[in-house]
Amino acid sequence: MAILLVLFASPVLSQAQETRKLSLKEAIRLAEQQNRQIEVGKLRASYFEALRHASVDLPKTSISAELGSINSASFDNMFTLVQGFSMPALYKRQKNVFEQEWVVAKTETLLQRADVVRLVKLAYLQMAYLKSRRALLQRIDSIFSRYIRVADIRFEKGETGLLEKAALNNQAGQVKLQLELLESDLQAASIQLATLLNERSPMDITDTMQASAPLFDSTALQQHPILQVYRQQEQVAKGMTALEKARLLPDWSIGYTSQSIVGWQLDKARVENYYGPGSRFSMVQLNAGIPIFTKAQRARIHAATQMQAITAMETAAAADKLWGQMQQCWIEYDKYQRATRYYQEQGLPSADTILQTANLRYKNGDINYIEWGTLVNSSLSLLGQYIDTIRELNTRKIELEYLLFQNQN
Repeated sequence: MAILLVLFASPVLSQAQETRKLSLKEAIRLAEQQNRQIEVGKLRASYFEALRHASVDLPKTSISAELGSINSASFDNMFTLVQGFSMPALYKRQKNVFEQEWVVAKTETLLQRADVVRLVKLAYLQMAYLKSRRALLQRIDSIFSRYIRVADIRFEKGETGLLEKAALNNQAGQVKLQLELLESDLQAASIQLATLLNERSPMDITDTMQASAPLFDSTALQQHPILQVYRQQEQVAKGMTALEKARLLPDWSIGYTSQSIVGWQLDKARVENYYGPGSRFSMVQLNAGIPIFTKAQRARIHAATQMQAITAMETAAAADKLWGQMQQCWIEYDKYQRATRYYQEQGLPSADTILQTANLRYKNGDINYIEWGTLVNSSLSLLGQYIDTIRELNTRKIELEYLLFQNQN
């Protein structure tokens, strides 16, 4: 069992495969080409496109034969060919339903693409965020490593106690542990991105988190693929109602019969002639199927009308939900914009000043470890909060791009 577990885990942990580095634009382009969900959507659209040509679905042609003493004691034969069909209006409305279902499938493919692009952006952002956190932890590790040496010297000189030295070593060990754990998080994020791209090799990124705040057009919400799908489903429901109404139209069938009548027969001139087995007599018949008992069909029409109302209400509900999501996301986006400006204009300069001053005073012996640690942790906490804020800002940016259907990379 242990061997099986190792073999199962080895593809994930293997470093033999070459890591592939991608920009965000390249990742999105690759996902659009290779993602399985998008491929399923395209195949589904192809299915409904093929189904469009099945709108004129004529019933099977009926062929019958009668052999024996049909008209007299002589052996006769009769062959009949019958073809049924509906009124052209029914085929036209059926074709309209198939056309609308095809458009629904194409729009759902567009929605799947938007969903996949959103997930790729979020996965890419997660890797960028983790790399930023790693850079911060590496900086913290460098600071603690440097000041552990200072604490060792001060301890040897008797300027400080064992507690300060042990506390610094403990904090430095925690930072190294966080770095190790973060590498696992990065590996998991890489797998998540690779899965979205339908790749098996490890993924790496070239872009970093940005604090940019582009402008958005809120009117674009009405063009979201979700709403397009719902509106198109309304058209399908409308077409189904028209189709059910068309089923009340008469059905028709046309037939052709060819038979033999062996024996003596009077012609139009009242002259008797003998007709053998090779002589044929033909006739054409036209039948109409009139719907008399229509209760069941009218119930279907009523149900189709109700479905129209349901799809219209679902469209309105989807529009309200999207609007609410956009408003909430917009408020949070603005919140993190303001927070980003604060860190850029005040927080980060203050953090640098605090860190430089604390380091200098600790080296000079003006403050003890507790004071130095408090100041350094305060400065580094500001840097960590800034990274978290940039992540939240970019998350809201991705959500707004999705809601407002702006797939610019």
